[in-house]
Amino acid sequence: MNIKIFLIGLVISFLSFLQLNAQSKSDTYLNFGGGVAVEGNVGIPGINIASDLNYYLNKSLSLNPSLILFQSTDFPQKRTSENPYPSLADKSTALLMSLGFQADILKTNDGFRMGLAAGPSYHVGVDKYFIGYTINENNVLVSNGHERISRSQLGLITQLSFDWEGNQADRKHAIDLSVTGYDNYFGWHAMLTYKVGFLLK
Repeated sequence: MNIKIFLIGLVISFLSFLQLNAQSKSDTYLNFGGGVAVEGNVGIPGINIASDLNYYLNKSLSLNPSLILFQSTDFPQKRTSENPYPSLADKSTALLMSLGFQADILKTNDGFRMGLAAGPSYHVGVDKYFIGYTINENNVLVSNGHERISRSQLGLITQLSFDWEGNQADRKHAIDLSVTGYDNYFGWHAMLTYKVGFLLK
């Protein structure tokens, strides 16, 4: 799939959702949240900030365009003779643009839902992998720096979501477990996200 076609389709879908919502009584929620994550390609821990729309086609099916920012985190490490440069850990930054189709597989009368979603995802970002050390002529351990890799790839996102109604009628809360796959590798990002949703009127 051509990347430009995917991005154009994502924008058109987003605008169509807004237009359809203005012309119908289908519920649409705008959600914001964040959580913990891991870049599964080499196992880099991180955090994610997420925003998405839930446009309900009916009581059980929804379309969910989303935007997720993943940023690796640097946990403090003790400087040792074997690791004299603890700040030179692997690093990753990624922006994920996705369009998921969700089906609710469990609903209760008190407003709790469990849903499964899947759809195309576009990943753009930069990874920096620490190359390692060498010993110089003075027998001192010297860093070789990072290898920088730019990413631009299409793939898949899958999601298991749990949401429930808030104390206010136009609010909801959700916990999502999302996994992405790119470049023939499933598990590129794994993310656990808490979100608050606002009903658009």
